[in-house]
Amino acid sequence: QYTLEDQERNWQLAGTAALTEQSLQGLDNLNALCASLLATLVQHLDVPAGALFILQDDTNTLALKAGIGLPADARTTYAPGEGLVGRISSSQQVVVINDVPAGYWNLTSATGETSPGQLIGIPLRLNKRLRGVIELASFRALEPG
Repeated sequence: QYTLEDQERNWQLAGTAALTEQSLQGLDNLNALCASLLATLVQHLDVPAGALFILQDDTNTLALKAGIGLPADARTTYAPGEGLVGRISSSQQVVVINDVPAGYWNLTSATGETSPGQLIGIPLRLNKRLRGVIELASFRALEPG
């Protein structure tokens, strides 16, 4: 019998496979890797927008390497601790914001404009060292699993 737990496990496995097969294969530069990784996450999580920032060691800033659904005037760099991206970079865990301030991140299409209902920020760490930040915008609350 196919249970909800089985569905969740299959969804997780499909996401893992998509990341390894589609996002990480055959890419030889950081910008292409970031764009592919973000596109795969946005599609698998069914969210309308996202951004991926990488820590630049030479300037100690988080630089935008990939974006989907970003406003035209979106900032491209943040210092650690600056703004929401900086707050996420200081965190050791996923940051979830359910009450997104009006105008923080407007999602625009040909038929209208609205703010997301939830923002999810994921600090990217390797050996406990910050390497980047992923920020995702969703119309609905994303549930774990």
